[in-house]
Amino acid sequence: MFFLNFHLKGFEQRTVRTVQLKVEETGELFSDRLKVFTLELPNYRKMKEEDCKTRIDYWLYNITNLETMTTNIPFQQQQPAFKKVGNIAELVRMTPEELKQYNISIDSYRTILSIMKNERAEGISEGSAKGKAEEKEKAIEEYRLFGG
Repeated sequence: MFFLNFHLKGFEQRTVRTVQLKVEETGELFSDRLKVFTLELPNYRKMKEEDCKTRIDYWLYNITNLETMTTNIPFQQQQPAFKKVGNIAELVRMTPEELKQYNISIDSYRTILSIMKNERAEGISEGSAKGKAEEKEKAIEEYRLFGG
């Protein structure tokens, strides 16, 4: 597959073109199984969202128009991967100050999450030790009452 950032001269403009190779010396078809697809990206810059019908249309429309998009990435319902692409695009569009604040908030979130996980692990360990001590005391008490 070839992505062309231009229109082929001497050919009708097409979004997708299937090409087969021929042997230069004889002009015979090289293989009926070997095909190359060309995608002319300028066509996707001219498209509107409602013109996109296939998955390849969704992808190429978003790829070729990402720089100029001012709203959310389209086709998130049709292709869940675009939600991630949209999140990345939001980060790219941030000003240096917004990005700094975002990174501070992410660092804070990760620090709090780490502390919570550590506290939970300590609590489980402490609770387990306390439970074992209580079981041991109970066993000693039962031994005194019934066996000793």
